[in-house]
Amino acid sequence: MKKLTLVALIGTMAIVTACSKPVTEVKDGESKAPATTQQTAQLSSNNKADIKADVDTIQTFGLAQEQAASSLQQRMDQAMQKQDKEELKKLFTEFKGFVEKSNADLKKLSLKSTEGNQLREKMIENSHVGLEMSETILTSDMEKIDPAQFQPLQEKAMKAQQELMEISQDIHNKISDQPAASQQLPAPQQPAQ
Repeated sequence: MKKLTLVALIGTMAIVTACSKPVTEVKDGESKAPATTQQTAQLSSNNKADIKADVDTIQTFGLAQEQAASSLQQRMDQAMQKQDKEELKKLFTEFKGFVEKSNADLKKLSLKSTEGNQLREKMIENSHVGLEMSETILTSDMEKIDPAQFQPLQEKAMKAQQELMEISQDIHNKISDQPAASQQLPAPQQPAQ
């Protein structure tokens, strides 16, 4: 199995478990689905307490999902090591069902802030992109995947990851007790005259 295939499948699993990472970790490594889950009018904006509560809710949900996915991830890792394409296809079907249920459950979370809702929607989008990449790989001949054909999906995934990182950074800045890094820099000193 090519390295590209392994990286994409492992990346997909990482996307699913990304919602368990604290915002400070998610922003270092990790996307807006068309359907919103709550009416924007009901959500607060720039409310530090609501944003923190939403982050805690999403992280708690993510930890539960990560635990539920660990057995499936181990089985997928074993199938990849054995280069068992048929087993990977079976496991992918199970994985896809898990991700779809996880996304549905994530949509049901009661969030209070537009920032938390935006993070949730971008996480769901990211999981869809990861599934699309994995499905493309598994339906292709793994030894003959043309990187040029796969590149648009990689770019889509990278864009979704970048957007998720930006949202996570914005949330981190809003809930952090410290001013943003650019505001922490000392003012330049004027030369004495």
